Amino acid sequence: MIPFFAAARPLAAALLNASASHVVEMDDLHNASIYHPGTCVFPAALAVAESIGADGPSFLTAAVAGYEVSLRIGEALGPEHYMYFHTTGTAGTFGAAVAAGHLLGLDPQRMLWALGSAATQAAGLWQFLVEGAMSKQLHSAKAAFDGGLSAYLAAQGFTGPEKGITGPRGLLAATTAEGAGPSHADDGLRTRQLEKLLTGVGSVATAEAGAGTAFAFETFKTPEVSIKYHASCRHTHPAVDALLLLMRTHGLRADDLARITAHVYSGAYDRLKDVTPVDPWSAKFSMPFCLAQAALRGRLDLDAFTATALRDARIADLMERVSLVVDPSLDTLYPRYWPSWVEVDTTTGAHFAQRVDTPKGDPENPLTDEELEEKFRSLALTVLPEDVVLRLLAEVSNLANLDDVGHLLGPLRSAGGPAESLSEAPLATGRRDLLPRS
Repeated sequence: MIPFFAAARPLAAALLNASASHVVEMDDLHNASIYHPGTCVFPAALAVAESIGADGPSFLTAAVAGYEVSLRIGEALGPEHYMYFHTTGTAGTFGAAVAAGHLLGLDPQRMLWALGSAATQAAGLWQFLVEGAMSKQLHSAKAAFDGGLSAYLAAQGFTGPEKGITGPRGLLAATTAEGAGPSHADDGLRTRQLEKLLTGVGSVATAEAGAGTAFAFETFKTPEVSIKYHASCRHTHPAVDALLLLMRTHGLRADDLARITAHVYSGAYDRLKDVTPVDPWSAKFSMPFCLAQAALRGRLDLDAFTATALRDARIADLMERVSLVVDPSLDTLYPRYWPSWVEVDTTTGAHFAQRVDTPKGDPENPLTDEELEEKFRSLALTVLPEDVVLRLLAEVSNLANLDDVGHLLGPLRSAGGPAESLSEAPLATGRRDLLPRS
């Protein structure tokens, strides 16, 4: 059994790396659960795996387990939950708990305790976006930390409620429209929620289960996860892609655009309608800013969101021509798909429209291997020299064959950085990303 005091360093690493991985809005997303799993699961799994010397296959299995459980919980929480709660902060806590718990070898009883402790800590409110505060990064940070903490506590025998998710005073009952109120079932569940939790999960007979029943994933949800292409809120991506496609199709330049109208589903409208781009971070949630920069630059990379851009008169002028409206007909596809369509009136009087249901990065419209590698390089080069980035990329590509996940840090050590390990020096790979780019 691992002494509990040994958890301090990996938990601190998970906390800070989860924050860093979310701040530039270039992480992954699962549409149906409205949740960024990677920024919660991987920081927790990597810190624990490195601290105990886990091999690559064990690390990957733990990460997939964290994804599969938390994606189902996110879907069970549903869009109504997302109205007030940032699902990355709530569902993400369970993903981190399962990933860390798997690596720590929790038995079924202790894993239930870990999930119960995760449930009572799961949090993350959207009020930060209304006020332009920085709490979004705290959501992913605390999800990774609290999930990992829950697993370490359970390993020491610290009990948690076995029905922390499904009980009458559990997460689903407390934070969803279907669960709340005096009419909800005693177990805190409605049929839809139970179906979401058990999607693709089947019972199997195993030698370990004896006369009992074990459960396994018959179908996986991890392949449904999207990988962001643009460095902005994912709700802006369909409209950005629609505008860029429209401009390419009709040979338009930014100066040709007299008026742009973005039609979005209600979930996107509710998140984006009140955002004023007062700094580079809040600009990532401003549809007018994102569309203006996309029209001018051709895509939204990290350098699209700078203090200089916020003072650019050309961008400000183009933003004035952008309108954001809700199209209720798009709600029938959300959240499985996040569709938007864009109308453009040109300075010559022409009118064009373009719709995108699967923006670039969705499983139906995936990034190529080359684009994934370029994304990795562009992010890593903000903090590491190019030769180190190339060596790190080679290690990541060989992850499934590593005897010790700690070998991932070899290129970082050779770069002469201060980190000996992720658990000893959190943020070894993301320290500067905590600060807005300018």
